[in-house]
Amino acid sequence: MNTCKWCGRKYDEHKGGVYGGFLGLGAPLYCSEKCKKEAEASKASLQSNSSYDDVDHSTGLLRIIWKSIKWCAIILIIMFVYDNYIKSDKAESATTIAYSTTKSDVKNETPTPSSSTESKSNTIITEIKQVAYSWSESHNGRDLLQLSSLYAPQVNYYQSNYSREQIKASKEKLMNKYPDFKQEISNVTVEEGASYYKISFDKKVWTDLQKEPKTYPSYLYVNLVDGTWKIIAESDLVTDKNLSRKKK
Repeated sequence: MNTCKWCGRKYDEHKGGVYGGFLGLGAPLYCSEKCKKEAEASKASLQSNSSYDDVDHSTGLLRIIWKSIKWCAIILIIMFVYDNYIKSDKAESATTIAYSTTKSDVKNETPTPSSSTESKSNTIITEIKQVAYSWSESHNGRDLLQLSSLYAPQVNYYQSNYSREQIKASKEKLMNKYPDFKQEISNVTVEEGASYYKISFDKKVWTDLQKEPKTYPSYLYVNLVDGTWKIIAESDLVTDKNLSRKKK
């Protein structure tokens, strides 16, 4: 006796046909042609469903892979934007802040107009005082060439108009008359005028080193001539007073 693989009915293969195999060997056995067809139809249906499931699973795997690729691409794009724009903007902002701070510090260190003017004025006063010191040293060194170079081409020399060469000759005459001539200046001050600077000082003069020196309140007027400070007037208060008396 055999059992039908589809309906489960017992049947005797000697009394009825065997469907699906030969004497129970190989393929499943069925009691009738109908059972065989129904079994084969069911098997075909199962195979069709299995094939669909395989395709669906494959599609799902591809979808997961695609999503992974998409998210990786999104992450890479975000990283690129951050590195090239957001991070760059932050660095630029930090640089701008640092530059602003540095600029502010430099601005704070920049002298104000008043301090700059004061510094320039101090420089001018120092230069003008140096003219007086060079003038005195040239007398003591009997350096007539250096001395004459300190004067402008035309000078008000003890209330008279002298050329530079005339002043040189006058100084040479003075030094020849007093071989021991020596002078010393002190209390040097500078006063700004309308178009000149006045240098005032006390001039102590020795015509004879064996005698006491005489002191004269003296002054020089200086002005810029071709970019260099030059003496445009020279005198002392004692001489001015004596000349004033003569005029009267």
